Parts: sequence; structure tokens; C-alpha cells
Amino acid sequence: MDILRIAQRYVNLSRSGARYSGPCPKCAGSAKSNKFNVYPAKNDCHCFSCGLHGGPVALLRAVENIGCADAYEQLQIDCEERDCDYWSKCRLGARANGKTVAKKKQKQSIQPPVEKPQPEYTPAAAIPPEQRWQQQATALIAKAHAALLDCPEQIDYLTQRGMPIEAIKAAQLGWLPENRYPSRRNWGLPEKLKDGRVVKSFIPSGILIPFFDAERTPMRIRIRRNDIRPQDGRYFWLEGSGNDVPVIGGTNRRGVVVVESDLDAFMVRWQCRDLDVSVIPLGTCGAKPKQAAWDFLKNALAILVAHDFEPRHNETTGHPENPGGQGARWWLKQFQRAQRWPVPVEKDPGEAYQQGVNIRQWVLQGLPPVFHAQISPPVESTPASPAPIPAHAKGETISGHGYVIAKQAADVSDLQQIYPDHVIFTPAEIAELKGMDKTAAETILLAKKTFSGQIIKTQPLPAGQVVPTAPAAPVPETEQEELSL
Repeated sequence: MDILRIAQRYVNLSRSGARYSGPCPKCAGSAKSNKFNVYPAKNDCHCFSCGLHGGPVALLRAVENIGCADAYEQLQIDCEERDCDYWSKCRLGARANGKTVAKKKQKQSIQPPVEKPQPEYTPAAAIPPEQRWQQQATALIAKAHAALLDCPEQIDYLTQRGMPIEAIKAAQLGWLPENRYPSRRNWGLPEKLKDGRVVKSFIPSGILIPFFDAERTPMRIRIRRNDIRPQDGRYFWLEGSGNDVPVIGGTNRRGVVVVESDLDAFMVRWQCRDLDVSVIPLGTCGAKPKQAAWDFLKNALAILVAHDFEPRHNETTGHPENPGGQGARWWLKQFQRAQRWPVPVEKDPGEAYQQGVNIRQWVLQGLPPVFHAQISPPVESTPASPAPIPAHAKGETISGHGYVIAKQAADVSDLQQIYPDHVIFTPAEIAELKGMDKTAAETILLAKKTFSGQIIKTQPLPAGQVVPTAPAAPVPETEQEELSL
């Protein structure tokens, strides 16, 4: 597997020539540190801070703190390290190839065998998103949520997956009907160049799934894509998001359900909202909890590990496999109160719900009796609906510059958050443009876009093409203006 794709699961990397650099996913350096480097052409990496070095297997072992065989299986590649000291004993080595290895006779000893201590898993500290990213994410979430509430088709899809309108509002899910290409700078992302040209960010169309901290600040956004190519994954991790593993329902509960899919996690939490359980979505069966979630899991009374149940035949290795079951083994080793608890039918909770499984009953059956006797009343509360988008009109000039006309001057700052790549005008400023010729008005627009100030205080020019503009009266939200610059 491409080492760059693996590294980008954990940290944001910026390109510099033939390498990519950024904070180290192992030693959790500063978010602005560039001591961790990935070299795609060589398919390896190196950290000049902690010394992490090697290919995809070495990177996965270091970050996830797993064994060599587990790393090869997660990457779905064969181990060919026949010179390895453990080849004869490894389940992926000689044993996997049906070879028998003669064992050396050992002298009888009166001392009991001494077991080698297993390395203790050390959870990494989470890396939060940049403040500018959080500001842009807040505006995007609000706009996408409003769009979802106006899209009966997507609401019907989510309802069929066990999330009625109340659950949609509680999770503040959203809908992006088309791909977006915003400025990376506006989102606080490092600049990227391709063939000497600035590369924009990418936000695909689909169902927007936000994750917040306790103060309702956006920490991560994933998108369930509705239009994907064969090489694309179904879920898209929005660049700049924090890398923490979210806990849906809070860290003050006594039970935990661990699932893979983000939408399944919100569905399970909603169906079990009267139970004393939280839900952790991993995104992938190989993900591991960071420090905050780790502390919470250590104190949990019950952990139901509901990784996808997906037995299949690996066409590359020729062996049967079940990635979800393999990923669950790590959780059972780490937490004494954890148990494997796949859904009774289908492979994941979402599919099981659509087959008629009572998700609440399925979870309750896996919990100890104390959860049956002490069921608290519903605790979910629908958060306040996002503030309505101020009334405005928007359009594009002849030269291709996007602009927005606010109904009231007080709405300018709010509209700037929603339309960061547009110039925001008030009706009074539009009135100032009347009588100007084309060149003068275009100069005003570019200056305002550059300096974001109230700079339209120029006397109308006597000659040239007059710019037709909207009246200074209140502008209805659905009206589309055409400013002929």
C-alpha cells in the first residue's frame, strides 16, 4: 500500500519537491512541525525527531503499536521476509506456507517458563484542527444542515437507516449536493502547487457528518460520498480535520459500543439513547483510540466490539480472512471488559437495522445486568437549530468575480463566513457604484476583495458605461443579481 495514503490518515502533510512533510504521527510533534517526511518514490518515511523510519509496515506498527503480522494483515500484503528471526514461528511465515520446522530439544528445567512481557499500548495524543479550519467548518456545517432539511430524498435515505428527522437534527448532519473547491488558505491548509499553479482544496458531494467537542466546536468532518469512482473510498476524510477518535454520547457513560461506520454510530446512539452507553466510530477496523478515548475505555464497565462481520476470501493471498474480526482481537486483548459482539445478521448495524433487527435489544443483550436494571430516561436533546442564513442576493460579474449583496449591513460578517470567496456588499455600497464606468467599478470590486474594507466612497465618473445595480431596498434571499462589471 502507498505509504503516503497511510500517513495522511493521521496527519496533514504538505508537498515539497519529491517529499511530503508535516508533524510526526508517532511522537505527536507540533501541528506545524515538518520533522516527519514521507518519500512516495521510495515508499518510506523518516522522522528527524523520534527516529521513526521505514516503509508502510514500520509506519503502521509504530503509530498503532501493533505486531508485525497484524500490520501485514491490515495492509493486506504478503510477508516475504524469510531472513526474519521469527519466520519459522510467525503465522504469516513458514506456518502459513504449510512448512514444518524442526524444534530443537530443550533440556528439562525445574524452573517455570518465563513469559516475555508484551509491549503496552501507548495511545497518542490527538491533534486538533486549526482555528481557521474550525471557523470554516462551522459555516459549512450550518449551510449543509439547512440543505439536508430541504432534501426529502436524503432524509428518506437516512430514515431508512434508522435516523429519523430528530436524529438528523441531533447529529447536525448535512447535505452537499455538489463538489466544492475552496481556497486552501481560507481553511488554514498549507499551500500546494501543481505544475506551478496553486491547487485548491476538495470537498466532495454527499452526506456531511460532523463531530464536535464538548463545547460544540467542530473537530472533524467526514463525508459519505454519493458519487464515487471505483478507486475512491465511500467515506471521505476532510483535510485539516483533527485525528481524534470521537465518542458519541459523551465520556461519562458506563458502556461503549465500538463500530466502524460513522452513520452506523449515530444510528446506534439514537436507537439506544435511553441506555447508559456511548458509541465510538472507528472509520476503519484497524483504527485505535487516542488518549482521551483510551482513558474513557479503561473505566468502562462493558465494551461491545461490533466491528463489521465480513468473512471473505483474499484473492491475493489465497487465504480466508475477516478484517473486522481481526481488528476486534486487539480490543479484546487491551480491555478485560470487552467482548466481540457482531450483529446477528448482515455485516454491520446499518444493514442489520434494514433487515428488521431491533438495535436497542441487540445492544442490551450484550450488556451486563446492571444496565438492564438501571435504564435512565432519554438524555438526548436536539441542539438548537443553526442560525438562519441572513437574507441576501448573490451573483457573478462579467469578469467572473462572485459577489453577495447583504440585506442589512449587520449581516456582512455572517455572510463572509458562509461565502469566504465572495465580495460582500451592502445595498448602500451598491448605490455608491451607480454612475461609475466599467473600469472604475471593477477596480472598486477588486480593491474591496483584497482589503475587505468599506472603500466605496468615490464620486461617480462622468463618462463610460454605467453599471446597472440593484436598488438599495431590502433584497429578498432568492433574488439573483447581475452586476455588469
